[in-house]
Amino acid sequence: MTENIIIAVFCALTIVYIRIILDQMGIGLDCLRVPRQNVALESIVFKSRKRTGIAVFLLIPVIIIWANLNLHLYTFTARFEPDYISPCLALATYMLLRQNVHFFLRNSSGAQTVIAAKRSTWTISIFYCVFFSILWVLLGIAHLERKTLIIISTSIFGLFFLLNLWLETQILRTYYSKIKVFLYLCGLEIIPVAITAGSLFLL
Repeated sequence: MTENIIIAVFCALTIVYIRIILDQMGIGLDCLRVPRQNVALESIVFKSRKRTGIAVFLLIPVIIIWANLNLHLYTFTARFEPDYISPCLALATYMLLRQNVHFFLRNSSGAQTVIAAKRSTWTISIFYCVFFSILWVLLGIAHLERKTLIIISTSIFGLFFLLNLWLETQILRTYYSKIKVFLYLCGLEIIPVAITAGSLFLL
């Protein structure tokens, strides 16, 4: 019942703010076409915060979808259905690790470029959330098996994660050498993802 109320409120708010969402997608396309635009975007605090706010808002249906897949990524979540803990905890772990890495990089040379690369994930997140939510509605109409839904959902997530890596690489390349780009990517993405994945076997 609570889940249905949340979805209804989300749909209503989406209709109200649809123009802002579309505007953010337009800005996101510009950032994908011209990586330097990401650095320019972060220099305008109001626009950056609006982009992040929309991305967080659009995460609501995505978390609900992943929760209802009942993946039970952590052993202690086995008794929860729908399993909201797994997607929320995995996301929180990943974001916290990225933030800690950024704490050590924030005063480095070209720090603004690193900030733009880190926050570009929110730009990719907007496209992922919109695409995944619409796709899920279509998949729901098709009445596919749970196993098939998990495979499709995981594949889509993987594709957008690779797109995120590509965008971060393009942003970092505007300032750093290839070796430094690789090292920064290890810190911003690869290590946090590896630790998050490792935590699934420990909790």
